[in-house]
Amino acid sequence: MYAIYQNYKNEARQKASLIENHDDRLDFARAFCRAAIQSYWNSASYKINSSFSMMDCPLAIKPIQPNIQSLAATLGELISKFPAEDAGFLIGSVYTAMLPSALRSKYGAYYTPPPLIARLLELAENNGVDFKSARIIDPACGGGAFLAPIALKVIESSPNVSPETIVNNINDRIRGIELDPFAAWISHVLLEAVILPYCSASNIRLKKVIQVGDALNIDQTSKYDLIIGNPPYGKISLNSELRKKYSRSLFGHANLYGLFVDLSLRIVESNGLIALITPTSFLGGQYFKKLRRLLTDNVSPCHFEFVKDRHGVFEDVQQETIITIYKDSEHHRTLEITELLPEGLNTFRVGAVGQGLIKSGDAPWVLPRDPADVDFLAQVLKNSNRFIDMGLHISTGPLVWNQHKKMLNHNKNGLPLIWASHVTNSGFAYSSDAESHGDYVARIPNKHHLITSRECILVKRTTSKEQSRRILAAVLPDQFIIEAGGVYIENHLNIIDCESTPIVSFATVAALLNSRIIDRIFRCINGSTAVSAYELNTLPLPDISHLKKLERLIMEGTEGEALERAIEEAYGFY
Repeated sequence: MYAIYQNYKNEARQKASLIENHDDRLDFARAFCRAAIQSYWNSASYKINSSFSMMDCPLAIKPIQPNIQSLAATLGELISKFPAEDAGFLIGSVYTAMLPSALRSKYGAYYTPPPLIARLLELAENNGVDFKSARIIDPACGGGAFLAPIALKVIESSPNVSPETIVNNINDRIRGIELDPFAAWISHVLLEAVILPYCSASNIRLKKVIQVGDALNIDQTSKYDLIIGNPPYGKISLNSELRKKYSRSLFGHANLYGLFVDLSLRIVESNGLIALITPTSFLGGQYFKKLRRLLTDNVSPCHFEFVKDRHGVFEDVQQETIITIYKDSEHHRTLEITELLPEGLNTFRVGAVGQGLIKSGDAPWVLPRDPADVDFLAQVLKNSNRFIDMGLHISTGPLVWNQHKKMLNHNKNGLPLIWASHVTNSGFAYSSDAESHGDYVARIPNKHHLITSRECILVKRTTSKEQSRRILAAVLPDQFIIEAGGVYIENHLNIIDCESTPIVSFATVAALLNSRIIDRIFRCINGSTAVSAYELNTLPLPDISHLKKLERLIMEGTEGEALERAIEEAYGFY
């Protein structure tokens, strides 16, 4: 049945993609989904012989062609055959698939699959949320993917109460906020559809429990026992008022989901719980350092669950995902770490990883991703040496190529331009690529600081979880620089250099960075595709005496598995 649904959704997406005008496509998506929801409501009403009509959409909906109307109605009827808690995801996914990409990015609209919602509710209950009495809010509720399952959880928690009590409980204790007025309407309709048998039996309708607006701008006076959801994400430009309001958690660029985490801290009740699904990027990196400190200063991280196999979990989303549970408590508890693997639309498998303890402060959170990482991290973190202790400085390549487009060329006019592609699995390999924007840069007047004139180490600034190595480092040799008379290094590379003679050779440092053990450490630190100077500076390194020993082995020609083993010994293994 899910395969049939996917076929219908793909057909709807394809028809929407044919509409080039942004506003017309949005109107088409809304009209299609309105028709599908009406069909879904009619089916739900028919099953219980309810006479309640669906809440009117507050927006003007343009008519669609009869064949499109028929497709939407068929889709809505099909969705009514799925479990009620799936409807928000199934309809919401159709809506976002049809939206113009710019609008989808604006709203951060990616609907949460049912297994993740079920798991989040399970973890919330395991960590003390009482659905019989808890006041609950989803501050970015979208099309109701969370609210309908929450309502079912509330109903399940009180099996022997009257329909009137059930409806009143949901009216009094469940809230949502949504920026998109159409998505907010979807959320209301699907929430009421879930409790329709109780509404019909008690003759009480669902109140307007969903507020249309930007939760980040709304002054919240109410407190909640559970803040739950999958907040939108993506970089956002803030006006001066909002930047001031959220300054306590901001460093540099603002990311939407980070702001929603900050908001959650403001509205959680004493001893309440925050249960969110977010990208993992907040675990490391400089941009989130103030948010990490804010979290450790105000709540206790209770449970982190890494979502494995991200492909197919959130459609069109490439970021690694994590379920996070925070308790409003003065007492820091041991952090439970698990992994979740979705298996189909409604099932998942959970595996234990281990326990961790997050210290207060803004440093990256070093967390095991695998059970074997627990003892591994305990050992490597005994090594207190860092790049700064070795007199090594890490910076970003100074040349932003698109600011100097006119100076780039392929005819060897000027100095070589070093791109990230020149750092390979085998080391530094300069080559002229006709498909690049240019391999040489004419000397830029009055910009001598952009030229690198001494040997250094290059590290790629962007790699992905799926690559065999997250850190790719190579020595940019003195000889190459001398022969070229200097080079320009593009800003998708990190540069590691030293103002004086380094304590150990750059070849030794590069070999260490390219090692199996550093790759494993970095994966436990990093939660994004970025390989930042900030995170590189936090890497635990063997002490100088062990690095000197590695240097001698490298000078003797040691490589491959023998070198990997020597590096592991330097960290105290074996």
